[in-house]
Order: sequence, then structure tokens, then C-alpha cells
Amino acid sequence: MRYLIKFLGLYVILFIQILFTNKIYSYGVFPNLVIIYLINMLFFCDRNNVLHMAFWGGLSLDVFSVKYFGINTLLFVSLMYYGVKTRERFFIDNTLSEAILGIIIVLLYYLGYTIALSIPEIYKFFSNFLFIGIPAFLYTSFILIVINLMKYYFSHE
Repeated sequence: MRYLIKFLGLYVILFIQILFTNKIYSYGVFPNLVIIYLINMLFFCDRNNVLHMAFWGGLSLDVFSVKYFGINTLLFVSLMYYGVKTRERFFIDNTLSEAILGIIIVLLYYLGYTIALSIPEIYKFFSNFLFIGIPAFLYTSFILIVINLMKYYFSHE
């Protein structure tokens, strides 16, 4: 039952991502709420549940993407696998470590996404990453840090 609720939460976040993020963009950069949700679920679910949510979340986001189909699925599953392995190996149990791992995952996501989008014209990679990838990384990381601070604040009251 808990898994079903978390899975439905993923689709609520996906619904918000698709319909409402065009209202909260800054300088043409949208935050990726799905990866923020997956990073937070990384610390609350076991490996199989996280990887299933990453697959279905990436696939669902790819359906509504305008570029290459499968990029989000591949990046979400591989990065969540990396996150699960890192969590299992280092047993991360504090808010700062969760935030640092989340920021690394977000950076790798935008780096991989920019590389995938720049494949036809690889010479545009640096300008795409500088003007799209880095601002999107900063925007998504800012939201992730705010969420982690709120989790820390409300868990210590």
C-alpha cells in the first residue's frame, strides 16, 4: 500500500511538472520536479521500488518530451542506481549527506541530458550547458535544498 501511495505521488508530481512548471520558470529554465521526487524517495524506499519509480517516471516524462525518446528513462534509472549503490555503501543517514548526494545526481542528470541533446551538434555542448544546463541545475538544486531544509526542520521539532 505504501508503494502504491509513493507511486501515485510520482504521477502527481509528473502532472504538476507537465502542467504547471511553465508558470514557475525563470529565464526559460524549468525545474525538474520528478528528479527531486526520485531523489527524496531514494532515502525512503528500497532499491527495487526506487528503480521501478525511476523507470516509470522517466518513461512517462519521455512521452511528453519534445526531444529524443528514452533520455529521461535512461538517465533516471542509471542515476537512481548510482544513488542506491552510494546510499548502501556509505549508509547516508543525515540531511547534509542526502543534500550533497542529491546535488551530485542533479548535476549528473543535467550534464547527461545536455550531452544527449547536443549529440547532433556536439560543438554546441558548452554553450548549451552554460546557458541551459547550469541554470537548470542551480534552479533544481535550490528547490532540492529547500526541501531538505524543510525535512530537517520538521524532523527535529
